[in-house]
Amino acid sequence: MFELRTTIRMKRLLVLLMLAFTATGLLAQPAPYPTKSIRVIVPTVARTPIDHATRIIAREFIEAWGQPVLVDNRAAGDGVAAQGMVANAQPDGHTLLMQSTAFVTLPLFSKLPYDTGRDFTPVARIASSSLALVAHPSLAAASVKELIALARRKPGAVSYASYGNGSLTHLAGDVFGGLAAIRLSHAAQRDVPQALGEVMAGRVQMMFLEIAYALPHVEAGALRALATTGRVRSPLMPGLPTLAESGASGYELALWFGAFAPAGTPAPIVERIAAELARILEAPGMDRRMLEQGFEIAWLPAAEFQRFVRGEAQRLSALVKKAVGSRQ
Repeated sequence: MFELRTTIRMKRLLVLLMLAFTATGLLAQPAPYPTKSIRVIVPTVARTPIDHATRIIAREFIEAWGQPVLVDNRAAGDGVAAQGMVANAQPDGHTLLMQSTAFVTLPLFSKLPYDTGRDFTPVARIASSSLALVAHPSLAAASVKELIALARRKPGAVSYASYGNGSLTHLAGDVFGGLAAIRLSHAAQRDVPQALGEVMAGRVQMMFLEIAYALPHVEAGALRALATTGRVRSPLMPGLPTLAESGASGYELALWFGAFAPAGTPAPIVERIAAELARILEAPGMDRRMLEQGFEIAWLPAAEFQRFVRGEAQRLSALVKKAVGSRQ
């Protein structure tokens, strides 16, 4: 009888343990995601290369997850406002930021109402590109060397447009001026169309511009391309030298973009978004679709992207200090 009662108690204990493990397992399951529409904030006007690339990805998100995906263009304030919206959003993965190199350049030129290192979670790097240095045809310089010589003869007379203080196009001109030991005049504009319009009209002589934007205007003869900003030549303009080849030794600046979430977004959600982005970018034909927007796929998962962002912030900060020091 004693053995029977012991056996019954052991069975009850085993059942309780199994129930406990089952409950623990259920509690440990990650929350379902996504459970509602996803808002992807893009800090540029519509129809920019990053906007087009984001919309390509957004359509794939919809197909995969069956939830609406809203691409929300917020170009005001040089991208500061857009980043602030994401920094203050609920950290549940339903608000994302698609931001470029400006994520690390904005703090170099502006005091921000948030901390880019503390208030965001880098999710994945998606793609990268070079910029093209383009000039109005009236500029009396057909090459970078001629441009440098002109700017040295007439300090401050050559102007370059950017689409906002702290933008990559601002940094590109500032660093170029520093490394080439020339003084350029910065003409900050509200956005890409306005900056491009100023150069096309000849009111500003040149600018650094996304290659996808520049290419049709260069081919039409409305702009003259002088160089690209990358470490190697762009596959979209293989005949165009880099700035480093053309007299600005040590110049290397890439336009990359990636996905960011608010700080505190649960790691399983960050990993799921990153995994879905990886699947999308590996799909047949996606490399061609990205190249049509001027980008080459440059995938990095969350942990590597976080390290990359920290490294870029340090590298570009040092580059700006070097450029400033060379002008003094």
